[in-house]
Amino acid sequence: MKGESSTRPMTTCLFQLRALELGIRKQDLRLYSCGEIFGILAEKSNDRFKWPRLATQKDIETLFPR
Repeated sequence: MKGESSTRPMTTCLFQLRALELGIRKQDLRLYSCGEIFGILAEKSNDRFKWPRLATQKDIETLFPR
């Protein structure tokens, strides 16, 4: 995946290819839901994004007060 968007519909074969690109073998697909696979793909595509600000520990504590 090079980051370009695709207009191709998601087929079973394409889904299996994307899972394989993530290192998930065909026989292991039953261990994951489609949503989990799509979530991992989304996170992978975000890896190249240059975030303007990274969260600090203080930011996390503000979101999740004790």
